[in-house]
Amino acid sequence: MLLAALLLQAAASPDAKLRRLVRVPPCAREAGEGSRKYLVYRGDRICVDLDLPRVYEGIWIDEFEGQAFAEGANSRADLNPTNRLPWLNTYEALTPFTKPAGSKGLYYGRLYKVRFVGRQAVDMKREPMLGYGHFNLSPGLIVLNEMLSITPLDTEH
Repeated sequence: MLLAALLLQAAASPDAKLRRLVRVPPCAREAGEGSRKYLVYRGDRICVDLDLPRVYEGIWIDEFEGQAFAEGANSRADLNPTNRLPWLNTYEALTPFTKPAGSKGLYYGRLYKVRFVGRQAVDMKREPMLGYGHFNLSPGLIVLNEMLSITPLDTEH
């Protein structure tokens, strides 16, 4: 009996050590000084469970308070304003890129035909206010790794 207990303890030891060493960091860190403390979000790469990277192609709708992505879309006609599209997080790109100037499009935003490497959230069907992006309204999330090509879809409003 004692031998069995020792063997079980020895077998569980590496797992226990691994659990102590590999901890998921909290999604916010404290910042500020004195009584003016606040929380800063650490980012989607840390806080969201993401799938493996893959290549995406479609239209990026870059709006004032929105960053939607319509996968597979090739033109304005492919966009349906009633569809709830995933949020495209371009702010945490692993490779910085520059947006072309001059594109105007849907809802005073800018439309770009894009091809990029990114990672999507495992949960892509969230309800409004429980989702991603601005006011957590987007049902899904795609985080940009590297922009492969970007072309303005429209140059007029």
